[in-house]
Amino acid sequence: MPASLRPLDDSPYARHIPALISAARDVRGRAWGKYSGFRVGAAILTHDSDAIYTGVNVEGIDYAAIHAEAAAIASYVGSGTTLAPVMIVAVGAPNGFGGDVPIIETCGGCRQRIF
Repeated sequence: MPASLRPLDDSPYARHIPALISAARDVRGRAWGKYSGFRVGAAILTHDSDAIYTGVNVEGIDYAAIHAEAAAIASYVGSGTTLAPVMIVAVGAPNGFGGDVPIIETCGGCRQRIF
C-alpha cells in the first residue's frame, strides 16, 4: 500500500497529528478568503518534529489565490531548514465559522508542490 494510503496510526508521526490540526485551525483565522467565502490553514511537520510551519490561503479580486499548502511550503523553504517535511495537514471552513470541520483534500496543484 502506498505510504499516503497507509493508516495514520501506523505512522511514526501519528502523535503529532493533533498539533498539526490545531496549528492549521489557529492560522486559518488569518486567511483571506473574501471572494470564495472559504478560509484554509495548513501546517507542515518536519523530521525533527519540533518545527511546524504554517500558511493560509490568500485570494485576489481576480479569483487567483495562494493556497494555504503553498504558503506553508513557502514558509518552510524560507526558513532555510534542511529537514525534510513529513506531513502536511490542511483544514478549511466558511468565513465566520469557528467550529470544527474535517480535514480537506489538497488540490492537484498543491499535491504537485508537495511532491
